[in-house]
Amino acid sequence: MRRTNPKFWEYADNMHEYFKRNYPVEFGYLDFNRLENR
Repeated sequence: MRRTNPKFWEYADNMHEYFKRNYPVEFGYLDFNRLENR
């Protein structure tokens, strides 16, 4: 999914919430500034 997709940030928030809830020790926010929009 590209960052230009209108649902990208909703998806990213849901993904972070899932990992934070299910993997609290390993959890960390992803740095989307490094993604290329291909």
